[in-house]
Amino acid sequence: RVQLEANLDRSAELQRAYLRLREDFQQLNARSVRDEFGDPEPSFLADSNGVVVFTRGGWRNPTNRPRSDLERVSWRVESDRLLRYSYRHLDRAPNTQPVELVVLDQVRRVEWRFLDREREWQLEWPPGRSSIAGPLPDPGPPLAVEMTLVTEDMDELRLLFRGGALPTPASIPTPDGEGLEP
Repeated sequence: RVQLEANLDRSAELQRAYLRLREDFQQLNARSVRDEFGDPEPSFLADSNGVVVFTRGGWRNPTNRPRSDLERVSWRVESDRLLRYSYRHLDRAPNTQPVELVVLDQVRRVEWRFLDREREWQLEWPPGRSSIAGPLPDPGPPLAVEMTLVTEDMDELRLLFRGGALPTPASIPTPDGEGLEP
């Protein structure tokens, strides 16, 4: 009985983590930001260390405070925990501190892949980032995000998220300048 309850609790933790991730990725937004030094940063950024940073919409404001409904979010693994960082302001000032949330523990590592507009999987975002000197171009968010989560107790979990707030087919320009028909 004790083992069964522990397994049910762990399953509930994994479900909550999945729902939090899905909510973030379904709200992807193409709004680029400025970092704490005033330099431009793409709307979606992923490095080879497993850190993913992006702008998302849908940040609820039930008290009607004077703030954006957009939020800057970061996902990473530190000390065997999956962490979500969020920033109260999109364009950060020096010494801006994020709000940290431990989403899941017993995490060994996380790996990411990103589906670009040509339907090719990329290991970093923006694609070709390591070969770019100077400010990074902002191709916008990927079409989809694949996360491989390796945990101590469930081994490998592969999760696939469709990116949200993406252009509709009619708004994607074609080489002749016309939009695609829906």
